[in-house]
Amino acid sequence: MDNNVGIASALIVNFSKIGAEIEMDEDRKKRIKNAQLNEQVRSVLEGKANTQMKIDSLEEKIERLQKASSDLDSSLSEVESLKDTVTKLEIDQGKWKGEEYQEFEDAYDSHKEKVKKYVTKTEEAKEDIDDDIERYQEKLDTAVIGLENLDNLLEDLQKQIDEL
Repeated sequence: MDNNVGIASALIVNFSKIGAEIEMDEDRKKRIKNAQLNEQVRSVLEGKANTQMKIDSLEEKIERLQKASSDLDSSLSEVESLKDTVTKLEIDQGKWKGEEYQEFEDAYDSHKEKVKKYVTKTEEAKEDIDDDIERYQEKLDTAVIGLENLDNLLEDLQKQIDEL
């Protein structure tokens, strides 16, 4: 009987040690998991900072391009007004005769052509700027969605840490 009591005591001591080791392993696992989650949080925060810098940069580009587009709109309006004034100019053929009239007519036609080319190039430049605005806006929208996703991920990680 004493032998059985000794064996039982030894088993209890061994089970206690095993239980303590299991408990230590669980605690160790929690610490490791916590460290991994905190590393992921750090990485997500870094990603958020980088994404926010990208968003700020894109917003600045869009703002500058919108101002340039607006300035070109104003310039185009002014040039169109001047172009109409020049194009609709009435020439009194009684004051211009012969070679003098032909020289004036050639210079006048050349000027009208240059103004037309200037307007066309300015309109094309404005279209290019407006295309750039659209392209940067799409990049901005994507970056904002990415930032929202990082916010959600950060929230999920924090919940996991709180549950440990």
